[in-house]
Amino acid sequence: MPKSNRQKPKTLFTAVVVSIDPRRVYLKDPNEVEFKAIKVTIPGPNGQEYAWYQCMVNGGWEEWPIGAYELAKAVEDLGAGEILLNCIDCDVQGAGFDINLMKFISDAVTIPVIASSGAGTVAHVSEFFMETNASTSLALQAFSIGRRCLFTNGQASKVINILQENCDCETT
Repeated sequence: MPKSNRQKPKTLFTAVVVSIDPRRVYLKDPNEVEFKAIKVTIPGPNGQEYAWYQCMVNGGWEEWPIGAYELAKAVEDLGAGEILLNCIDCDVQGAGFDINLMKFISDAVTIPVIASSGAGTVAHVSEFFMETNASTSLALQAFSIGRRCLFTNGQASKVINILQENCDCETT
């Protein structure tokens, strides 16, 4: 059974949440870079089977010379309480989370991982919880367009029930 990051904070004062905002960098060979790379389920544009996740800063406009895996491990070692993981490639797309990234990072650390960027449907949220050990997800785009909610209260209750039946998670 894989470990789960779905846990309560270790102390009452765990307050440091680190946001990691990586983008996919495809590789033909995982040894091409000094950072940890993984085999991806969807090949890159030129058939590349591997990727590393390069951290970005300044709203995703500037590359930073460190991998998401290395940064996640470092901030955990420094005492971060949670990681907010936002895949730049999926941001505002509504096409689903980068499951490879979410699984990669949530399996690497023991602190809670919050997934951000990608959910466009309730199915994306369900897939996320079924495929990863991450703690929770942000899914505003899956549930609303602008300020208009896509679900009635009855439909939202059904979504919550589905998540509670199929996931080892709390819904609030």
